[in-house]
Amino acid sequence: MDKQCRKRTYVRMLIYDLALTVFFILSSVVLVFRVLLKGGQLRFSHFFARLGFYSRKVTDRIDLTPAGERIWIHAVSLGEVKIALDMMKEMKRQDPSKSFIISVSTQTAWQSANEVMLTSAGPSDVLTFYPLDLAFSVRRAIRHLKPSAIVVVETEIWPNFILAASEYGIPFFLVNARLSDSSVRGYTYLSFLFRDVFNRISHVYAQSAMDADRFKRAGVPEDCISVSSSFKFGIPKRNPDKENELRAWTGGGPILLGGSIWPGEDVLLLKAYVRLKPVIPELKLVLVPRHSSTVPAIERHVRKFGLNSCRRSHGQQPVPGTGVYICDTSGELSSLYELSSAVFVGKTVSEHGGQNMIEPCAIGKPVVVGPYTENFRQVMKDLLSEDAIVQILEADAAEMEEAVIKVIGRFLTEPDFASAYSNRAVAAVEKRVGSMEACARDIIARIA
Repeated sequence: MDKQCRKRTYVRMLIYDLALTVFFILSSVVLVFRVLLKGGQLRFSHFFARLGFYSRKVTDRIDLTPAGERIWIHAVSLGEVKIALDMMKEMKRQDPSKSFIISVSTQTAWQSANEVMLTSAGPSDVLTFYPLDLAFSVRRAIRHLKPSAIVVVETEIWPNFILAASEYGIPFFLVNARLSDSSVRGYTYLSFLFRDVFNRISHVYAQSAMDADRFKRAGVPEDCISVSSSFKFGIPKRNPDKENELRAWTGGGPILLGGSIWPGEDVLLLKAYVRLKPVIPELKLVLVPRHSSTVPAIERHVRKFGLNSCRRSHGQQPVPGTGVYICDTSGELSSLYELSSAVFVGKTVSEHGGQNMIEPCAIGKPVVVGPYTENFRQVMKDLLSEDAIVQILEADAAEMEEAVIKVIGRFLTEPDFASAYSNRAVAAVEKRVGSMEACARDIIARIA
């Protein structure tokens, strides 16, 4: 980079730093007030980690391993944590000498990752928070954590972090990567800031050819992009103890499951349940909201339908006649999928984007989704090409609602119809398993 170019980049990043600092100060004040109002607890170690200051517990673990053997894997939130941890396990399997830093950006993700790290992490593996993207924070984080490579799950484009990694000579990889159309437009509009950033990424492992093309348009060199299937194509490990616990809670029997539902989708499923209950007297409805803050509204809707509900997080046990079960805890959706008879995946009717539909398909459940699955375009293309999932076409709200209910009814009352989709779903997923293994192998080879 010539002197003039470096000067322009420095000025741009200085303006970016100032804007982000103001945002950080304001958001910190809001966070403190929220915690105080709710009677919560501030974790100062987490706060300082975001600025690149780490506790002795973290630095002592870091000192156990030579810098050249340490890989930093980042997952922004709960949805990406499983991929990050599976990637860590796969890399350990291929090269046991490697140690790992796992970083997250949300408290929920930290709690989920911590549970796994307690049993799966080695003595020198570390769980921490991703640093705020200020120049001094990311530089301090990189100097103290001393990674030999940085692997980011899906799409976290933080300019200072990527530029600092490049300047320290640390390869930066995006895995299971995707970009939306709107993101490409945004990065193009801000090309004065992001063009050089994208050019510093070592390699992008894109989810699809469409995503690969978007990264190319955003500024990643074409020879630094390859295409792999979504890492979420995999057969999840079963937890029999958890399944038995949940089976005891629901009482068994046929289950209509709404996975990761968003506001409004609970009403759709309640309508389906009320309509199908006379036909299937033992039917249970299990609702798993994407955000626990929506549970009070769900409970109100349940009462409006004249039904009884049981809330998992409050330790509630079902009373006779309970038909609706609200599971608002973390880490139990996979086991609930195992118990289900028919699955609706959320954020596909009342909201846009979609939640992960691969997992229920992988374990052979008949799955229906609404028309709005933009976050899983390639995944849906693969599943639909195998006739492994039912997607409702876009229409007005009433028509979409009726179409979803009709499909659910067929899944629950026509065994041959349901089993055909179940069998095709398993076959479609099994055909695409293995992309994470290949990606891990390629990254290890590149940093050897």
